[in-house]
Amino acid sequence: MPHDASPLPQLRTLGRVGLQLPDGRERIGAGKPLALLVYLACSPRRTATREHLLDLLWSDLPPDRGRHALRQILWYLRQSLGDDAMQSRGSEIVLVLPLQFDRDEFLRAIGEGDPDRAVALYAGDFLVGFAVPGGADFEHWADLEREQLRTVFLRTGESLARQWLRDGRVRDAQALARRVR
Repeated sequence: MPHDASPLPQLRTLGRVGLQLPDGRERIGAGKPLALLVYLACSPRRTATREHLLDLLWSDLPPDRGRHALRQILWYLRQSLGDDAMQSRGSEIVLVLPLQFDRDEFLRAIGEGDPDRAVALYAGDFLVGFAVPGGADFEHWADLEREQLRTVFLRTGESLARQWLRDGRVRDAQALARRVR
């Protein structure tokens, strides 16, 4: 991030879970509001339909109660993050709030061929210990995402540890090998 850019809220999903504001305050902790925010942040174009979000997070509720719960959470997120954080476009909900997202930073580091940075960013598994009552589909999605990210980390970590051994960084390689194991 350029030094003149204003700091962004940090969405953490690797290891610790939550949304932290630039001033350091924890804004949103574990729960359905964070689940909705994470899912949208991971979605293509940061968009999902209302019906999909209902199926994902409130499949245990009758449709009317699920729609009410979704409206309440959208209201809460707008109150917490600003009216312009989320937009409704017809049947779609769009996350427009700019975020510093650890998952995206990890994947960007992998894509840019920067394994040192990627390994440093991977502070733990994706949404570890995060549960969403009534959101079995969300939990299934999170499990798949967790496995994919863990696999990328393991491959990157193993490769980097071998590189560090070749470079004579034995202690660093050993510490990384323990993390990977």
